[in-house]
Amino acid sequence: MSHGMTPGRLYRRKAIAEAGKFETFAAMEDDFHHFTVHLRHDGRHVTELVGEAVRFPWTTCPGATAKLEQLIGAPLNPTPEDPGRKTHIAEHCTHLYDVAKFAIAQSARSLSGQGQRRQYDITIPDIIDGQTTGDISRDGAPVFHWEIRDRVVIAPPAFAGHKLPGRAQWPKGSIVDADALEAALMLRRALVIFRGRMSEYPEITSADQVPGGFASCFTYQPENAPNGRWVMEEMNYTASADQLLADFAVKRSFA
Repeated sequence: MSHGMTPGRLYRRKAIAEAGKFETFAAMEDDFHHFTVHLRHDGRHVTELVGEAVRFPWTTCPGATAKLEQLIGAPLNPTPEDPGRKTHIAEHCTHLYDVAKFAIAQSARSLSGQGQRRQYDITIPDIIDGQTTGDISRDGAPVFHWEIRDRVVIAPPAFAGHKLPGRAQWPKGSIVDADALEAALMLRRALVIFRGRMSEYPEITSADQVPGGFASCFTYQPENAPNGRWVMEEMNYTASADQLLADFAVKRSFA
């Protein structure tokens, strides 16, 4: 299994969350993923979460939708007195989990009058000589432009030294509020994930043979990895992001 690079190619990712009165629909799509989450709440806590794996790399990925049940009962606005159930992202599909958290955050924002809809767009060029850039906009307005060398942010100065692998550790003063944190986490995730389409794997028959994958997400858990078969349908959105989440308005279909 291998998938090479096209010179001058761009990786694109789009995430949208839109809230109704007691429900929120959120989705994410990029070159080789498309996941959605439909959330319902009672104004304080999540009461229902339904996930859909539309396009995914492994046959085991859709099984992670059931894991979203762990987030039922989660507070829309966590407090020390009501922090919500502790969950481990490695047991989930990384992308479904991220979309679900985006939906929860948008539900809270909508209830507090901060708008019903939020959209993020991310663009990352292919790596050349160990370097690339990452750009993220929120509702059409640029938020961050990061310059990356060997998986470390080298600019702007506020984020210089931030390492993409491992747990997120932000330079002091770089994250000024919850909006900045959300955007930074989205950009960081994309900068880690987009490398997947540049991997050169040997011929493998199951997910448990992928180097470095062990226990990093739902598919790579020991009980799931032997059953995972590669089914990735890779798209190329270099020319335009228009087709990303093109069916969002139809799928959200609030009553």
